[in-house]
Amino acid sequence: MDTIFKMSLYKYTIFTILIVFVNSCSNTNSSVAPPKEPIWLSNPQKLSDDKLTAVGCATTHIDGVDAQKKLAISRAINEIALQKQAKISTVTYRKKSYNKGEVSKEITKSSLQEVENLNLSTKVMEYYHKPNSRDICVWVVEVP
Repeated sequence: MDTIFKMSLYKYTIFTILIVFVNSCSNTNSSVAPPKEPIWLSNPQKLSDDKLTAVGCATTHIDGVDAQKKLAISRAINEIALQKQAKISTVTYRKKSYNKGEVSKEITKSSLQEVENLNLSTKVMEYYHKPNSRDICVWVVEVP
């Protein structure tokens, strides 16, 4: 009887050690906070020292990450150009027609952006990958 008790105590001890070992190996650090969103993402002018700045974002691109980054940079540079001296014309056309008592409406809006003799020198300050999406955002600053 004493041998049976020692054998079951031995099995219980081995089982307990095994459970503790498995739990310690599988413990993940779930308290790691996601990276903080940079200040420039919501307020690009805050860190700019009176320079023109802009943020451009782009989602997944069919041609890969490099094309996605180029698109984000292009959007930011276009935003700086708009801030600098772009002429913007927006035209809205509204069309309403009646056919056998039914009304159909159509609205067409077009925007023309025109920039003449504008030389921009810009610098990419920082990239940010949004953790909950595949978006890449870039902070661009005009340099003198």
